[in-house]
Amino acid sequence: MNISTSIIDGSESVALDSIMEITQDEYSDSTGYSSVTDCVTSYDADGNIAGYTYTTDVTDADGWSYNWTDSYDANWTLTQSAYSDSTGYSSVTAVLPSYDADGSITGYTYTTSGTNPDGSSYTWTDSYDANGTLIQSAYSDSTGYSSVTEYLTSYDADGNITGYIYTTSCTEADGSSYSWTDSYDPNWTLLQSAYSDSTGYSSVTDCVTNYDAGGNITGYIYATNCTDADGSSYSWTDTYDANWTLLQSAYS
Repeated sequence: MNISTSIIDGSESVALDSIMEITQDEYSDSTGYSSVTDCVTSYDADGNIAGYTYTTDVTDADGWSYNWTDSYDANWTLTQSAYSDSTGYSSVTAVLPSYDADGSITGYTYTTSGTNPDGSSYTWTDSYDANGTLIQSAYSDSTGYSSVTEYLTSYDADGNITGYIYTTSCTEADGSSYSWTDSYDPNWTLLQSAYSDSTGYSSVTDCVTNYDAGGNITGYIYATNCTDADGSSYSWTDTYDANWTLLQSAYS
């Protein structure tokens, strides 16, 4: 069965199957824009629904076109999303849930692989816990660059958040590498930032926020200690008032 509808400066046609489910939706308007969405329901050998696939092809008035396909399991959980366009760009994102022995979801992994019009490519993977909190993000590309960021949330015995630690490790195409770790309190105030690289250089900056008896911020102190590849070291401390006006800078 097909249902066609005329709307101002455009038209839409919807195809239905025998149980009145949409199998295709076509749209076009007077600007030259058009789109077609095919809706496919798949079944297993016993006739049970195994999943759904929605594929949309779009052409803009200027001739630019793009396509995406979203695939879902029987519970409408997204399992894959694929995209491509007339520039030559394409990407595929796979969605993978993880489960414990009891069948409860313990997390999700989203992995996207993309190819640019010039043939260069990249991949990134974001991993989440069961609550949808990002715990790791990994990236790599065809130049040889790669990075991994770990996201750690710490808690006290009562389950209250006590802080956050973000650690990123990077490797460049030439093999050189570096990493840094930023530590925050529960209010996202930076407490410490540490850096090191493959040349042997490293630095640690401690960030202190001062308060008066009423809990108002009175100033900030940033103390940095550095060690060069040759083993020499130096440090400096910058002191600021509550408005981030530099009051003093000491070096040794």
